[in-house]
Amino acid sequence: MIDSQEKVKQGPPIVPAPPKVPTVPAPQTPQSNTVVPSLGTNTPLIKPTLASPPPLGTENRLVSLVQGAFLALNRTNPNMTQSCWLCYASSPPYYEGIAQIRTYNTTSDHSQCLWGENRKLTLAAVSGRGLCLGRVPQDKGHLCNQTQDIQSSKSGQYLVPPLDTVWACNTGLTPCVSMSVFNSSKDFCILVQLIPRLLYHDDSSFLDKFEHRVRWRREPVTLTLAVLLGLGVAAGVGTGTAALIKTPQYYEELRAAMDIDLRTIEQSITKLEESLTSLSEVVLQNRRGLDLLFLKEGGLCAALKEECCFYVDHSGVIKDSMAKLRERLDIRKRERESQQGWFESWFNKSPWLTTLLSTIAGPLITLMLLLTFGPCILNKLVAFIRERINAVQVMVLRQQYRVLQEVKNSL
Repeated sequence: MIDSQEKVKQGPPIVPAPPKVPTVPAPQTPQSNTVVPSLGTNTPLIKPTLASPPPLGTENRLVSLVQGAFLALNRTNPNMTQSCWLCYASSPPYYEGIAQIRTYNTTSDHSQCLWGENRKLTLAAVSGRGLCLGRVPQDKGHLCNQTQDIQSSKSGQYLVPPLDTVWACNTGLTPCVSMSVFNSSKDFCILVQLIPRLLYHDDSSFLDKFEHRVRWRREPVTLTLAVLLGLGVAAGVGTGTAALIKTPQYYEELRAAMDIDLRTIEQSITKLEESLTSLSEVVLQNRRGLDLLFLKEGGLCAALKEECCFYVDHSGVIKDSMAKLRERLDIRKRERESQQGWFESWFNKSPWLTTLLSTIAGPLITLMLLLTFGPCILNKLVAFIRERINAVQVMVLRQQYRVLQEVKNSL
């Protein structure tokens, strides 16, 4: 049990954004497609064919997230990754928001905002204490360490969060806060960092629980990735888990995997939008055909004696939002590559180079040391041997000289 981790239920983890988001300025707010009830139980004249989305590599995407989490844990505390299990939660929330206390930027250029990104995600769990904006309700006050009152302004200023963070507002996630739209009297936002909700189990306890070999007196403590990385709660009750993250680069692999996951979600939503558009075209075509068949009765609605239903298409907003999301993901990918040095980029582009260098590094370093210090050591050794030989020769000559002196004195 981790008593310092609080959860805030706001909705399902992946849903269309709400119709009204006060923190989004100039660009239009994405809305979910509105479909008015269908035409009763009448069978369409033309069977609708939906565009089936291509396989998105779900297994590879999930494995990438686990690998990123494992690398982050392995670099912070290798002892915890010797024999462990990283598991996905079978029920929401699938992402966690960790409240952060960091400095945001104020700018009038909304191109720095990640418009469209994360607009299809809402948080169901927020932990820690971080920076809050606006009027925070009492039941959310425990999430705020600092609260800033933002005054509404018509100057078109935007509050841009730091890299890897977003604003979790009462209406959902948003990449920027518009001071001209934000109403500090009823709206509030919390600066959070998104982390996939992975559960950590050590090998022995997981196998015992899975095979039901041990009857637990109490529910064992389950550590999440956010707790282990030290981004949220530093320690839990009886766990002794300390903050493990020391430098930001440990989060790079996990952040790249999250970007891939968000890109896949965007592609899925785009395919659903295309399928819905295709379905609406087929339904409208069938509607026209049925109206022709019931032309004498005044049309299909008159024959059914029901109110006519119509389809409201908002797919244009979804297309614009997804286009901006794809553009921003590409920008983030280029920024991440530009932050890497030329030497580090070699390892990313050529994975075999890491294995090759690690194999020949030891013998190569030994050879270089021998070539560098070998002549000096050899000269010292030769000089030492020569000195000892000279000393032996001097001792022999002195012994012979003493014998001659004794013979001469006796004569």
